[in-house]
Amino acid sequence: MAFHGTASERHWGYAQGVEANGLIHLSGQVPRNDQEVPTVGSLPVTFGRAFDLVESALGKLGATLQDLVDVQLFMFEDNYQEGIELYRARVGDARPALSLVLVEGLNHPDYALEVSAIAARPGEGADAGMRKILVDTGNPVDERLGRSAAVRVGDFVYVSAQPSVGSDGCAIEDDSFAAHYGQAFANFVSAVEAAGGKGGDVVSTHTYVTEPVPADEVETVRELHRQAIGQWPDRSTSTLVRVASLPVEGTKVQIAGVAVIGAGS
Repeated sequence: MAFHGTASERHWGYAQGVEANGLIHLSGQVPRNDQEVPTVGSLPVTFGRAFDLVESALGKLGATLQDLVDVQLFMFEDNYQEGIELYRARVGDARPALSLVLVEGLNHPDYALEVSAIAARPGEGADAGMRKILVDTGNPVDERLGRSAAVRVGDFVYVSAQPSVGSDGCAIEDDSFAAHYGQAFANFVSAVEAAGGKGGDVVSTHTYVTEPVPADEVETVRELHRQAIGQWPDRSTSTLVRVASLPVEGTKVQIAGVAVIGAGS
């Protein structure tokens, strides 16, 4: 396990990082000092501090930013564009899967962002199967956000939050919620397939929407969901969260998640 030595770790009983079966899971990191006082200043300062803590936690478990496979970045609508540039500069060619979630608030009014992540611990021999493989589907959104469409580690596939965009990386023209949901899920499954899996291999999804599912489209959306992941009897887990907005203008849905190759067999 990895710790920063803060009072919250003792009071709440959590670790900053936990390694299990070659994967390192990090708690959400926010910009604050060792006494847990929020770091204030420009976005480069606060962003840098949060990622310093990510890097520190990874280092205590023998990994670096290059080993990241999945990142969840929580930011605000008024500064995420600058945040993406800072993210690209900090993470570089590691290009983990990325879910950028725009929120209306965090746990402290002075926090500018929060970031949680999963990394693959570097290994040799038997552990070499946990090396990360970057998966690209050619959608311009992934290049703009400095991410891979998905990252495969062993049989696990971590899929970036796929928005309701066409092959040009722009929001689809059909304004119905069901159309946006169907397009986002199609992009999500395409990423799974590019990694060597299929819809039935999906074990979890996290869906972010800008509005509630319209009552007159509920059954259509349900059917799109069932079609996307197949009729696997065990099904996948599903989480749906309404957010302040999405990072690709005009989109109403983005879907992230995890697949396990062969799980649907």
